[in-house]
Amino acid sequence: MRLTLRTLLAWLDGVLSEGDRKALAAKVAASPVAPRLIERIKEVMAHPGLSAPEPGGSGLTDDANSVSEFLDNALPADRLEGFERICLESEIHLAEVADCHALLAELTRDTAAAGPLDPPMQSRLRKIVAREISQDAIGTERTESGALGKLVQDATAPRTKPGVPIVRQKNRSSLGAWLSVAGALALVAALGGVLVWQVWRPVDRGRQVAVTDGAKDVTPREVVAPVAEEAPTNAPAAEPEETSPQSGRDDPSGVPPQTADQNQPGEATEVPAAEPEPPTVAVPAPEEPVVVPLPVMEADPPLVDPDPEAVRPEDVPRPPPPAPATVVSGGPLLRRVGGGDAATWRAVGAGGPLGDAEEFVVPVHVYPQIARGDLVIRLSPGTRCATTVDRDGTPRLEVVFGRAVVWTEAARAEVGITAGGLSGRWTLGPRQPIGIDVALTRERGTDPTVVPPGRSTTIFATGGGLWRQTENDGGPPGVPLAGVPIEQPLPPRGGLMWDSSAAGAARMLPPAVEPGWMRVSAPTGRVERLAAMALTSALAADVPAAESLELLAGSRLDEDRIAAAATLALLGSYGPLVEMLCEDSPDRRLCEGEWTLLETSTVPLALSRGSNAAAGLRQAFDTLGPAGRGAEIFLLARGLSPDELAGGGAEGLVASLEDPALVVRRYASANLVALLPDPAEATWDRRLNGSGRLNDKGIAWWRERVAAGLPGRRADAGGEP
Repeated sequence: MRLTLRTLLAWLDGVLSEGDRKALAAKVAASPVAPRLIERIKEVMAHPGLSAPEPGGSGLTDDANSVSEFLDNALPADRLEGFERICLESEIHLAEVADCHALLAELTRDTAAAGPLDPPMQSRLRKIVAREISQDAIGTERTESGALGKLVQDATAPRTKPGVPIVRQKNRSSLGAWLSVAGALALVAALGGVLVWQVWRPVDRGRQVAVTDGAKDVTPREVVAPVAEEAPTNAPAAEPEETSPQSGRDDPSGVPPQTADQNQPGEATEVPAAEPEPPTVAVPAPEEPVVVPLPVMEADPPLVDPDPEAVRPEDVPRPPPPAPATVVSGGPLLRRVGGGDAATWRAVGAGGPLGDAEEFVVPVHVYPQIARGDLVIRLSPGTRCATTVDRDGTPRLEVVFGRAVVWTEAARAEVGITAGGLSGRWTLGPRQPIGIDVALTRERGTDPTVVPPGRSTTIFATGGGLWRQTENDGGPPGVPLAGVPIEQPLPPRGGLMWDSSAAGAARMLPPAVEPGWMRVSAPTGRVERLAAMALTSALAADVPAAESLELLAGSRLDEDRIAAAATLALLGSYGPLVEMLCEDSPDRRLCEGEWTLLETSTVPLALSRGSNAAAGLRQAFDTLGPAGRGAEIFLLARGLSPDELAGGGAEGLVASLEDPALVVRRYASANLVALLPDPAEATWDRRLNGSGRLNDKGIAWWRERVAAGLPGRRADAGGEP
């Protein structure tokens, strides 16, 4: 399947088959243009003030039939390229096509929405149509002076938005046409006079040299060397612009730049041909030699990349300090401001500048990208990380927990990486991303306030590269890790792994398939996309992020409340999370799927972050949970140890399935399911939200399994009890 605008829209709206979806996902991940185009489609679809295309326009995209044929994949091939080019150059037309495609995709999933309209809606539509028809039609008769004034206004008015074509008048009066012709002739005559004067005017002989080519005279032309204008010393700094992985700076229209080496196979649009230069006017040569002022220039030596096999990285001259980091797209990104007790988290969106040393937390459902020099870093939701600069100016990324993808468009780039016990310098090539995954680990049933958590790190190199161990500041390693050399080339699709259980060693991973999470750059579901939009809107306020998230946690929509509570938990604030987990009122409590999703994405991470985070979660259960039962719920949240299960904990879990508190019933069920060798074997003859009589059969089933010695058999290798 080709990667075109229409197939990209079908992939975003989830209407492709499983095979086509996977094939196109791989092409999207490999394309440097597709991720930015995806972000742009989301932005124009979410733009509240973007108007519809002007009526009465001309061209492919202004014809409803052409738009319909494009959405139906019935547009002829000779018109497809022009149609997609207009959509990429105009945000209005791109938003119209994307919104129409999303609406049609929703109708395919919900056929009832396309059913017949009820009488009130039919009457309302008739009134709207009648009101629109009664208005004056576009293109009514105008006086000659009125048409000329409109023509001059269109010609002199600046464009309101880059990339949006100006709709010009179709019909022009005869007077306006004659005036245009006369103006053009006058302009040609003036240019001709200036050209003749430039050729025949007296020149300063002392500043010229004679140029001849054998016996032939060269046509006289004066070479004007451009003079660089000196900038004022106290001029204000320019506003930061959005940067891109390819060029470091986006076009004002938001259209990804297309170059010969950036076009991917299967893309419908190509680079437009350069406009032909205007014909030159022949001027008679003077009898004396042509005199042309020649600037004195020195040619720079050609740039040659050193051979990585012949030159060691430490022998290569270090580049100057990289350019300041900038959030490219996909925000908001939460940045730590201040220190100590006064530290707060503030949101920074696309285009926001960053310092040399920053700490970040990535909200759920968003995939922000950071550009620094030739490097681009994409962070996954729920990641905590930091960016610094080594002593020699090389940028460094430290991942505390979560995931990140780093890539470059340069021929060669270096990045420092600190992830768990791995600390080093990675040399990578163009479009050869590396993925970093740091997971916090904890043995179920252990007390997180006493037992420190563990960590495991995996680094995957899509195109291979050179890994060299360093300290966290880029210097030589004090105590190198065992298992891998200090400097080690990695094959394509290879990697490194480190685990805190053997903190002094690391090991190389054999070539394998690229992890699927490295190809995900945006929310995949409609609910997640809506929640991401709500988060972006809430965090746009110029207040601390915690205040905006607490307001969003009071929303009527469950997906907004879940996103706000999960993001607050990443910041160490567990109050809204515990309130949602313990909510029992019918109009506010979460359904089973929502509760499980929220709990599994927040509570295990909080228990694995260390004693302070675990103590904060315990305090929230004590304060906001059912009265007097905070310790019990915290025990269920961390899980029961084998000794606790053998001492009557398993029977207590079954009894808790009939507890009056919904949160206790839910946690008891989750603990019992975790004891099964295969969770799919669990019985579903129970309704945690229902009465006790509806759960009698399921509770009896669990009593039989526990009586058969289920907890003891879980550690055995021999199957069913």
